[in-house]
Amino acid sequence: MPYREVAAKHGLPEDALVSLVPRLVEAGVLADPGAAIDGESAGFRFNGMVVMEPSGSPEELCRAAAGFPYSTHVVLRGSSRPSWRYPCYVMIHAVRRETVEEAAEELSRLAGARSYRVIFSLGNLKPGVTR
Repeated sequence: MPYREVAAKHGLPEDALVSLVPRLVEAGVLADPGAAIDGESAGFRFNGMVVMEPSGSPEELCRAAAGFPYSTHVVLRGSSRPSWRYPCYVMIHAVRRETVEEAAEELSRLAGARSYRVIFSLGNLKPGVTR
């Protein structure tokens, strides 16, 4: 657990400190304690941004995408160009390109997208940055 050293320093059992985290976040003492990993070190070499065209509400499409296990970032964004039909963006990271493609297909089907595209990253613009 990530709080072991802090708990030991203050003479607390680790689980007691962990149980305080929600109250510390609510009080503004602790920021979002979410974890981040270095995807490249973990072997994730393929990063696909899946852009989806809704068959109904764009908000509902993004909500469904947020519940998909492979989604790491979900964004609903408008466009000033009427020809751009993809307001929902989802990032999928994987070790194999085929995994991203298969996950994107499954995601679009389960979320009810009318259509989708996968745009792969060509390079890491922020090497070593995990958050």
